Amino acid sequence: MSTLSQKEERNLQIMKIIVIATAILNVIIGIISILIGENIFFGALSLFCIASFTYLVFQGIPMIGWKNAIIAIFIGMACSLFFESMGCNFGLFFSKYTYTSYIPGPKLLGFDVYSMVGYGIVCYITWAMAQSVASSFDGSFRKGDIVLIPIIAALLTVSIDLATDPMMASINNAYVWEERAVYYGIPFQNYLGWYIMAYVMYQIMGIFFYYQKKHGNMPPVPTVAKKKKHWVLPAIIYGELFIQLPFYVAIPGNRLITVGSGTGLYTGDIYRGVLVVYAAAILVPVIIAIMHVMRSKELE
Repeated sequence: MSTLSQKEERNLQIMKIIVIATAILNVIIGIISILIGENIFFGALSLFCIASFTYLVFQGIPMIGWKNAIIAIFIGMACSLFFESMGCNFGLFFSKYTYTSYIPGPKLLGFDVYSMVGYGIVCYITWAMAQSVASSFDGSFRKGDIVLIPIIAALLTVSIDLATDPMMASINNAYVWEERAVYYGIPFQNYLGWYIMAYVMYQIMGIFFYYQKKHGNMPPVPTVAKKKKHWVLPAIIYGELFIQLPFYVAIPGNRLITVGSGTGLYTGDIYRGVLVVYAAAILVPVIIAIMHVMRSKELE
């Protein structure tokens, strides 16, 4: 049985506090949403970013080193800026759309800076969860992992978008598409573009991590990486993003809105539909990742 250092024990304890705190805050925000009669899903996204950044600092940096962590954040920000600006300005990848003032902060090339920073922060938590799904726990970054982990991580990212866009776009009008749509006012091309962007982002990360490991620019695998409680954290944080969804179903004032396809939908129907999507697209990979970790004979 491997013994954790005091620092590793402290870091895990900090993460435990963060996970519990963000879960409680998500419940509180869900209750507030019912009281005020509208969703505050932007709060859930913000808490997800906070928990993801904390995981990167206290669990990711011991695995990959602080310099590599900074570069991973830069890769996420740079890829998101490139792909999203192509969509906002030229209709490429996602089709043509516009960010509104719903998300606070400045815009860069039509893309809001808050979301760009968010991409950079959350890319490692999704990468780590993909490692759990792929049962890649030893930090060796084998050649097969360079392709497999980006494929899984990109699918996990698209799953987030499937459950996020109907609220952020169709109900909250955080971003608006110009063409007719098929999924709660969202074009099919958006999800194809999301997968391409996410795959390119994670593929770059995978190649970067592989060569850093190959040339000795990664720290030794820490003892904490041999512990199951280290690897279940990404899945829990990923799953927490949607704690608020059941509360939204209870929001009063079921109002009719017109989505991008020109179809009228009731907000309550959207919330219930997204809850179904969450169960299939989010809860299932969370369970798979946790089961892979708990059944692993490599981990303690």
